[in-house]
Amino acid sequence: MIEKILNNYFTRKLLEEIKWSFIVRDLDYRFKDDKYNVFVETKQKKYANEYYRPIICINKKESFRYMCDLDEFRKHIDKIIEEYRKEEE
Repeated sequence: MIEKILNNYFTRKLLEEIKWSFIVRDLDYRFKDDKYNVFVETKQKKYANEYYRPIICINKKESFRYMCDLDEFRKHIDKIIEEYRKEEE
């Protein structure tokens, strides 16, 4: 029970980090949650309708590991966002 509470807390904190990374870069995003994973999806600009593509998947049980190495996680997110931007152009 305590493990689940901690994993949810760390997952929320990671999503806040991701959220600010996307806000600073002016990207449309949304979070899609299921029992074990959280998907971060971005809006595809080349489609007129509301089409979102998942670009990041975070395992809730791994969130503590990501929080322990937060600087590395931020660099990884930045790299993913840059690859996404290049692909969109």
